[in-house]
Amino acid sequence: MEGYGPQTYGERAADRYDEWHRDLPGLDDCVECLAELAGPGPVLELGVGTGRVALPLVQRGLGVDGIDASPAMLAKLRAKPGGDRVRVTVGDMAEVGVDASYSLVFVVFNTLFALVSQDEQVRCFANVAGRLAEHGCGVTVVDPRWVRPVPVELVGLAAEHRLVVVVEDGVRAGGVGSAVAQKLRDAGVETPVREIGVEPGWYPHGSRNEILADLGLTAQDVARQVTGWVSILDDTPNPASNPASIMTSRS
Repeated sequence: MEGYGPQTYGERAADRYDEWHRDLPGLDDCVECLAELAGPGPVLELGVGTGRVALPLVQRGLGVDGIDASPAMLAKLRAKPGGDRVRVTVGDMAEVGVDASYSLVFVVFNTLFALVSQDEQVRCFANVAGRLAEHGCGVTVVDPRWVRPVPVELVGLAAEHRLVVVVEDGVRAGGVGSAVAQKLRDAGVETPVREIGVEPGWYPHGSRNEILADLGLTAQDVARQVTGWVSILDDTPNPASNPASIMTSRS
């Protein structure tokens, strides 16, 4: 986009950003989720801005670093109580220009779209991968839009992994996971498939966060499930496959 760079939005919006987002719901839930995913930390926020999410994480005792292309946004962050406890880097978040490793690297709201091209976004994800601390579990993410019919390439990819996890968009029964599992069985691939989704039934009305919590489908719940499955696999190694990799698909 001509004339629009990584710093453009922040430089234009810094004086009004906090006012615009003061009453935006979900901040407490967001911080709670990130803190649980982060464990002991430290964490890195891409597009840290004025510290709307970073500062509550600092208050929870986490070490927080941030990257932002806008000096004006970072000046707002530094002026806030606790702002000096966030180590900030001025730069393009696609480059992830820090020399450290983190238990969690995150980007919130629609900040990712400050990277206006797919190439920039892919470069960002690749650089993030190099900054994540090793926890013994590599993940390959598959776009499920092309899963049906299940292509032969997906079968070969699954054979190289120790576990396939499918996060369904709705109910588990008859979803993408079922199609993948059937195709793997037909091909003689023994990689286990685990589906995460909603069981058929009638559920009380509520907010999205309330319903996900009631069903055990929050980000924290999913992470715990996958970690548990991996720990079981660690007790039954398969020499023919990558001992520390998962293929995951979000439908």
